[in-house]
Amino acid sequence: MMKPMYKQLLGFLAISVGLRILTFFRSVIDHDESTYIVIGDAILQGARYWIDVTDVKPVGIFWLYAGFLGVLGHSIAAMRLMAAVFLGLTAFLLSKTKLAMGSTPNAAFGAGVVFLVLNSIYTYYGISPNTETFFTFFTMLAFWIALRSTKVFAWMLAGLAFGLGFIIKYVVMFDAIALGLFLLASPSPALGRRIKGLTAMVVGAALPFACVFACYAYWGATDKFIFHTFQVSKNYPVDASLWEHIKSFADLNLRFFPFALLYYLTFAYPKTLPPVRRLGLLWSLAAITPVLLPGKFFGHYYIQFFLPFSFVAGEFFSRSSAEIPRFLRPFFRRKIAIPLLLTVVVLNFYFQKKDYIDRQDTPKKITSALQPKLKEGDLVYAGNYHHILYFLLDRPSPSPYIHRSLLWTEEHRRALNIQLDNEIRHIFDADPAFIVVQDTIPNPLFNAYLEKKYTIDMQIKAENGRAVFLYARKNL
Repeated sequence: MMKPMYKQLLGFLAISVGLRILTFFRSVIDHDESTYIVIGDAILQGARYWIDVTDVKPVGIFWLYAGFLGVLGHSIAAMRLMAAVFLGLTAFLLSKTKLAMGSTPNAAFGAGVVFLVLNSIYTYYGISPNTETFFTFFTMLAFWIALRSTKVFAWMLAGLAFGLGFIIKYVVMFDAIALGLFLLASPSPALGRRIKGLTAMVVGAALPFACVFACYAYWGATDKFIFHTFQVSKNYPVDASLWEHIKSFADLNLRFFPFALLYYLTFAYPKTLPPVRRLGLLWSLAAITPVLLPGKFFGHYYIQFFLPFSFVAGEFFSRSSAEIPRFLRPFFRRKIAIPLLLTVVVLNFYFQKKDYIDRQDTPKKITSALQPKLKEGDLVYAGNYHHILYFLLDRPSPSPYIHRSLLWTEEHRRALNIQLDNEIRHIFDADPAFIVVQDTIPNPLFNAYLEKKYTIDMQIKAENGRAVFLYARKNL
């Protein structure tokens, strides 16, 4: 007989994969995921991050993808499956953490399911795999370890989990601060032991970062590590008005209104477990801070907030039917709840099929057109188009700046201190056989090189109606 814990784990994994399976096969959902795949593949082939290939994020996500590709092979669908697996594992740990804090099995299971549903509706709020898809697993692992044991060594392991999440994205430290404050204020164990345990947690959290620094010291690239870790992070935030911050948070609440209602009702309910209320509030405030602080309101930032959001909202399911507010009771009756749930699942599949299966997959179309024309050693430059082409064509990028926005948006050039004219010359010196341009690149130097050395080989209409031009080198 399979133990209940393993049944729960398999259940969460099945829900996660089932809710997302129609998204596995499209070549591009979002550019960030393409960057992780392309750079992960380059690392697998010997490239060094921030030295040979570059992005604005910490190294952890790229090493993680390199590992996935090394084990699972050259497959985008396999990468999407791994994202679903990580989300399923995170939901499972969230559920186990709630049980460790005294929540009912219904509340624990409900929290995990809420987290998976939140991540499986909107493209930029969870469907597209991003750093948050993965570091939330390490965050939840840290919470689970620390909240089920008071041993110093366990808290050090929790810190190690935070540290692994930290090298994927530095905002994990906000989750760690929330947990640290909660543990510091807890009545057990004794204060001295708590301080010793929290010190061990900090040491554990520092270890992965120290290992990354040691790698760059070994490569003789500590200057690049320091620049990208501190200076680029400092340059990244932008100014945004108070109204923009309010509007972004209001948008989140409206998108996920039924769950937001459960979240706020749980805080308002006087019988909510005090530890759940305290940690939920601390964690929510800590997690929402790095979401709103940069002034860039990308949907995937909110995945970090989905953890405390689900942690609190799931507690609603611990109520008896008599404790549910009268206006919500009909939705919790089987005759209404089951058909409603099935309708939501069917609608989700319908829109995923429409968005990720039925729409033309232009990068695959371009790959099919270019593949027969490429000779051994030929390079392709993806220009301002989807850089997943490097992975689909199995060709290295002629520029270390993989994500198109790094070169073609001023704020990223400023953050990374990129000299655009020098980089354009570097690209054309690499003599790519083909260059792909969506509509046009508004840069006189780039276009002068393009006109002098290349000719239009093909024009393709993209799924968004924009024109994609394939330029071939004139001496091919």
